[in-house]
Amino acid sequence: MMYRPLQVLPMQAALPASSRPRPLPDALAESDSATLLMTDFRDTTPASIASGKRLGDALIEMHHAATHTLLATEGEHIAGIITLHDIHGPRPVQFLHDAGCHLNCRHGNVTVADVMTPIQHVPALRLSDVQRSRIGDIRKTFEGSTMGHLLVLDADASTDLGVICGIFERERIEREIHA
Repeated sequence: MMYRPLQVLPMQAALPASSRPRPLPDALAESDSATLLMTDFRDTTPASIASGKRLGDALIEMHHAATHTLLATEGEHIAGIITLHDIHGPRPVQFLHDAGCHLNCRHGNVTVADVMTPIQHVPALRLSDVQRSRIGDIRKTFEGSTMGHLLVLDADASTDLGVICGIFERERIEREIHA
């Protein structure tokens, strides 16, 4: 079967969707519906943290939510994504170095906003495209890029903003397909 990459949309700002539970399948193949591997925020409340919180708070929230990814919020809007890799990788040290900090700057004072990936830099897919696609199409979309996540947007006729209704995580797709 031939797979195709989906069109990636630029992100502006978005609102989170509501939630209701959904059972997960036991085994998956590339030919299965892509929605099976999408974390659907209409089914599962997304783990989130205010962008002004410190990185230590984000680690605690990740632990409580049993996730490596949080949506960073500013008020009711999604401002970005922060991952465990963002916190434990080079970003905090780069921020401290680039900010021209003095002796009073400490790693413990770095906030989510300082190291998150801004929402404008997170690629997004249309829900209507995802609903017609297969897991292989999503893998093809990730292929050849450094993207770790793809947001899924649904149109909201009442606002100018898309509603974030889901997310694909590259690591989860690879883990489930190679399981």
